[in-house]
Amino acid sequence: MEVQLYSGYETRTESPRVAREDLRYWYDGYHTLSSKRIYNPRSVVEALDRNSIQSYWTRTGPYSEISTYIVNDMDDVKKDVALMVAGEAVKVSVEEFAATSMNLNTRNEILSAMVVYGFLDYEEGKVRIPNKELMDELEKTIREREGLGYIHRLAIESERMLRATLQCDTNTAEA
Repeated sequence: MEVQLYSGYETRTESPRVAREDLRYWYDGYHTLSSKRIYNPRSVVEALDRNSIQSYWTRTGPYSEISTYIVNDMDDVKKDVALMVAGEAVKVSVEEFAATSMNLNTRNEILSAMVVYGFLDYEEGKVRIPNKELMDELEKTIREREGLGYIHRLAIESERMLRATLQCDTNTAEA
């Protein structure tokens, strides 16, 4: 189906600007129970329809509720999110029932709900951020939510130091 969808895009689009590799980088990264890789179908369709790679993620009710659990650092979830934004996978015991109640009390329940709602990928006992689209969204949440405390401050400071380094601003980098 993926090949047919992309072939149709190339055929009907006058000046295609979306490469298959970009689709993979931005929207792939999820795994089924049988370890088959899958893309975020909604975002792929939007990218092909609009002839543009970007984040088509929509903030849903569950995302707002889950971000509250992260901000309130229920069971040290902030550290896990920071590790995942840094590219690390985090060990977890996924509990499928957790997402149905949204009364999440433990780290496993919160991370499980994030998997069920598609915010994280789960494979071989670990969760991770599946693709660039969601990485950008979680990084944005960290930068915008002062309630994340040291994680927020670390993200802001890292961004400032990166800019200083790229601009060869040794005074800022030394401070």
